Amino acid sequence: MSTRTTARAVPTVAVLLCTWRAGDSLDRQLDSIAVQDWPVTLFVQDDASGDDTALRARAHPAVTHVRVNSNNLGFVENFGTAIDLALAHSFDYIALADQDDVWHSDRVSSGMHQLLQAEADLGTEHPILAHSDLQVIDGNDTLLKSSFLRYRGYSTGDRRHLPTMLGQCGVLGNTVLMNRSMAELSRPFPAGLHSHDWWLGLVAELFGTRCFIDKATVDYRLHDSNTSNTLDSLAGRRLTSLRRGIAGGLVKRDLRLPFHEDSRSSSLKTLLTENSRWPSISPSDRNVIETFISYLDLKEPRGKLLLLIFRGGYLKPTLLHRARVAFALLFTQRYESRVDELGSSDTREGSSHDIKESV
Repeated sequence: MSTRTTARAVPTVAVLLCTWRAGDSLDRQLDSIAVQDWPVTLFVQDDASGDDTALRARAHPAVTHVRVNSNNLGFVENFGTAIDLALAHSFDYIALADQDDVWHSDRVSSGMHQLLQAEADLGTEHPILAHSDLQVIDGNDTLLKSSFLRYRGYSTGDRRHLPTMLGQCGVLGNTVLMNRSMAELSRPFPAGLHSHDWWLGLVAELFGTRCFIDKATVDYRLHDSNTSNTLDSLAGRRLTSLRRGIAGGLVKRDLRLPFHEDSRSSSLKTLLTENSRWPSISPSDRNVIETFISYLDLKEPRGKLLLLIFRGGYLKPTLLHRARVAFALLFTQRYESRVDELGSSDTREGSSHDIKESV
């Protein structure tokens, strides 16, 4: 039975909590989801942890469904299959959750007010995604930063801006709440997708509506076991990266470029070629995507690419970030590319990197 809202009913939201060897922080997160001021049904999908994570989830009174994958899928496809499960259970509103965060009591209601208002204006068949900022806490619940987005220099806001979603993004998956139309359009994810956050933000920006809640609705816990960020990365990764660039990069010209060492290029090419799956992409949006792909593939002279990505708005607006990108783009020999005006061409492949940020 559909969970669409009526004049008499408040729609229940499916909360999809994906786990892998969650540890002690899981109970704290489950407790915070249990006290939401909006009705939720909590699904826990464990990615073959092989420990007591699933048992702990089943023991919590707030958890309705627990499913354990027979094989480890990785966090991206674990979330993807969890979305499929919620759709199969006929939920019309879906929120994503990480295992070691703490939700504010209005995490769901803040997003639902945005979604329902947008659906009232645009209809329930229109894809809509709501997301918010985060507070950053440590393993002892001590507040480190009141705004993750401001600290990391993201410029995400309410205004539609496709280059932002293609590059810096700023949609944080553990704050996402979406309607059924958005969830259906996002699935299946492209093969090898590096980040479901990025993909959901991009699909919403291209084909639907993205609603930004300009406050923190989640406390994001940083510690050494985080998938995408650690306390070390928060405090010193950028300084370490800068030192390494000065010490070794100038000599070896082995400088990392943002967005090059993940699957953005292949995912975007899939997006442009699988025309039957998607609503039509406007010529202007297609041009924005193709410009970004030209940067990812280094198919133009470096100086030209630098102008394109700076003027296009794909990067964070902070001066330090842009200076680092400019330096790396003009001097790196890390990537295979055509011989450009700098004469730089080599065959070295990049290594894996943090999914949130590569420079």
